Amino acid sequence: MSKPCLKADQLGVLQPPVSDSGDGWHETGDVVELDEDRFVKIVGRIQRFARIAGEMLSLEVVEKLAAAASPTLPHAAASQPDPAKGEAMVLLGTGKVDYVTLKRLAEAV
Repeated sequence: MSKPCLKADQLGVLQPPVSDSGDGWHETGDVVELDEDRFVKIVGRIQRFARIAGEMLSLEVVEKLAAAASPTLPHAAASQPDPAKGEAMVLLGTGKVDYVTLKRLAEAV
């Protein structure tokens, strides 16, 4: 079961996680598989986040920061597996953003 967390609606009060999946669950956007020993393997993601060292980082926020630093070029962020931290983030500047190809390129690095 997940640990209680702090939420903006009641600052300083620990609240147990609740989601559409039931009490005790956080919605992370991860798509997972359970093996025969009930170990969880992340196989995809519904939302555009990278989980780096246990922290969820928004790929969209990284793209916006890059756009603020270099507004003349479009930027795209993707994640790739990282054996030490779970995932790593890759940021590319490109003339046309193709997220499917970008994900493939990021995973090949």
